[in-house]
Amino acid sequence: MTVETIERIRQRNFLWLFDQFKEDFRKDWPNEPDRGMLRRFADRLGMDQIYVSQIKNGGKKEEGGNGRIIGPLLARRIEGALNLPEGWLDTNHQAPAEVEDEGLADVLNTVRGLYEHSPEATRAALIKVMGAIVTGKPIETIVEKEHAK
Repeated sequence: MTVETIERIRQRNFLWLFDQFKEDFRKDWPNEPDRGMLRRFADRLGMDQIYVSQIKNGGKKEEGGNGRIIGPLLARRIEGALNLPEGWLDTNHQAPAEVEDEGLADVLNTVRGLYEHSPEATRAALIKVMGAIVTGKPIETIVEKEHAK
């Protein structure tokens, strides 16, 4: 089984919280664009938008992040701002079935990371490619259709 670092778990949980914030916000304002969501989330956290952006894009440099990790003090501050129990960010909230197989966990983490940090067009393309792989269709047909548009 793959063992994740506490920093990676906190980062994944932080990104999930940001996604949940956006979903909750859109329940009241469904037509609001993504632009401005980070500022709203930063306001909710009581933090500067630039700092929250660094946290969002953080992670260890060797894993593709900017080097900004969520340490224990920052984790407690975020949990406090969102009324979460202490230690919530430190807990792996993934379903156990997702991480039992080491290879599957690696694939899921890679795809999740790519999906979470990509614009909508890339997300849509990723879903199409993954669908082609699952159904056995040649990926080239998907790529050719996209270029024809």
